[in-house]
Amino acid sequence: MSLGGLTKSGLTSQLANQAASEALSKSSKISPKEQQQVRKLAEDFESIFMDIMFQSMRKTVPKSELAGGGNAEEIFRGMLDSEYAKMMAHQRTSGIANSIEKELLKSMENQAASINSVNAQKVYRTQSLQRPANKAKIDDRSGVQAESMLPGNR
Repeated sequence: MSLGGLTKSGLTSQLANQAASEALSKSSKISPKEQQQVRKLAEDFESIFMDIMFQSMRKTVPKSELAGGGNAEEIFRGMLDSEYAKMMAHQRTSGIANSIEKELLKSMENQAASINSVNAQKVYRTQSLQRPANKAKIDDRSGVQAESMLPGNR
């Protein structure tokens, strides 16, 4: 059954891919703009991959002498294959773009988490290295300054 250029199975897989991508975006801490850029990047990569695959497949088919179109036909077929690749990538029929998007988002989240961890460690270190204001006060019981009890001052 064909629905506006999509088969029933193609429509089902497209809806499943869309649901998976929405689930990724809801659980993600990455901004919607960055998610959209990653989605576009994944589709572009899949498009390039599919185009290369079509070119390789086209080379294996022998050329017909009956309807030889020459150089113009080769140019047209190359452009047609590129458009097919773009359409397939946009519809996400192969699953390559979904996998790339998922891995890129996971990588970005891990990178953001490690950056946050490093920043938290820097804040902790600077706070722990700061000298408390009350260290120079005299201890009431012994009459000795607290600063003289530090290991480096003995």
